[in-house]
Amino acid sequence: MSHHDIGIPQSHQPESMMSSVRRALVDTLTTQVNVARDFLSDPRFREPVIVIWVASFGSALHYPVTFFYLLQVGATKMDIGWLGFIASVGSLICGPIYGWLLDKHGSLTAVSLAAAACSIGCLVRGMAIDVNGLYVGYFILGIGAENLWTTVLSHVARHTEPSQRVNVISGYLFQVTALRIAGRALYTPFNFVLEDGFQMTDTLTRMRIHMGMCTAFCFFGTARLLGNWGVIQASAAAAEPFSDPKAGTGTGGFGAVVSPFLSKATEPQPAKFALFAVLLVLQSLCVTFATTLWPLYLQDTFGWGSRGYAPLVFLSSVFSAAAITLAPVLGRALGQLRVLVITYILGAGAAAVTFSTSDTTLGVWTHSVSFILLLTVLALLEPVLKANASTSMPESVQGISFGVLTSITGIGVMVGSPLATYLYNLSEAAAIAKGGEGSSPGALPMWVAGGFLVCSAVLLLAGVVVGGVSSSSDKHTHPR
Repeated sequence: MSHHDIGIPQSHQPESMMSSVRRALVDTLTTQVNVARDFLSDPRFREPVIVIWVASFGSALHYPVTFFYLLQVGATKMDIGWLGFIASVGSLICGPIYGWLLDKHGSLTAVSLAAAACSIGCLVRGMAIDVNGLYVGYFILGIGAENLWTTVLSHVARHTEPSQRVNVISGYLFQVTALRIAGRALYTPFNFVLEDGFQMTDTLTRMRIHMGMCTAFCFFGTARLLGNWGVIQASAAAAEPFSDPKAGTGTGGFGAVVSPFLSKATEPQPAKFALFAVLLVLQSLCVTFATTLWPLYLQDTFGWGSRGYAPLVFLSSVFSAAAITLAPVLGRALGQLRVLVITYILGAGAAAVTFSTSDTTLGVWTHSVSFILLLTVLALLEPVLKANASTSMPESVQGISFGVLTSITGIGVMVGSPLATYLYNLSEAAAIAKGGEGSSPGALPMWVAGGFLVCSAVLLLAGVVVGGVSSSSDKHTHPR
């Protein structure tokens, strides 16, 4: 695979920076509006996507308090790692099953089963009275939650032209992130109403109410899907195959911003699929390390609880949403190889710095900026990697391909959750043994995460140099 295959652009006529920025913003906004419009207007997409919108918003309402809720119920730091492991077991087992259902029986069966499991898992977790109840809840969540998001995404991808897929995946992930931002932004005022308005002084009771909001939204989405089953089936059966007459013109539909990297796979490309699957595993490991350990580090180093954690989560979500929506534009402007390599370098640097700070004003700012940067670049990686994995397989097996990707990336969560907390405890114990001298407590796992990102860049470049992975012929590389 040459560097041309990765979409590195040929030289263009120079244009002013302001014109470039303006054009990029217009393209980005146009793409997002068109993707959301087409989701709602196409009967194949409408109800499954609405379920995801509702679930994304509902799950975000409790996100800032989840870690602290687990501690209140009785979980230890290692329990939290193993809870992530248990959830990933369900995802690992059921991912290919949902993909097979999607390919053989359509989206309704697969999405409905995943949504129902997600709802029940949320309910069991929110009502848990001890750690055993948490383990049961997380196992059921593993069967539904992660598979729900991936099943709907694979359903959307399999009905989208490969050249447009990075835009649709980016739009889908942007919508999910934007709704999570809205949900997380409501955590603080909602908690204020409960604590100061209704005088709920019992911490665990307030937390159970927060956790219950996710359950309510998930059940609503599931009930809506099941209630419209017949209508959805009839509409989907009558719908014409998706074909956007404006695809690639930059004027509308899913083709508003076309990436030259993507080409249609008429036959499986196992080398390309394997490469991007491995890169997704490493990205999943880094995300798991980051999301598992962030509240731990904030609590242990700065003494922060959910009130201090919530604003940082909100800010990181805003920057992640911006990165996701700009992914197609950056890929077109710089070439996806350059985007990926730069992203990996930035992420590795941020990971090396973020947990090596002290409890000072400068330390707080350094940690916050570097960690938000880390989460932002990890968010940017997801649509690019998934789009390229998707285009390596024909449309007829998109469901099972995404199911396999879910299982494979589930390995990142399965390994990452207990490994992150183990390395964190190991690093913390080493720092205590040294009397607080040397590296900050918890720095080791983030150095490991930085190493994963460096390895990813090396693997990607090796795939290009060796030439065993190809995405398209040179004649498809640059639109004329």
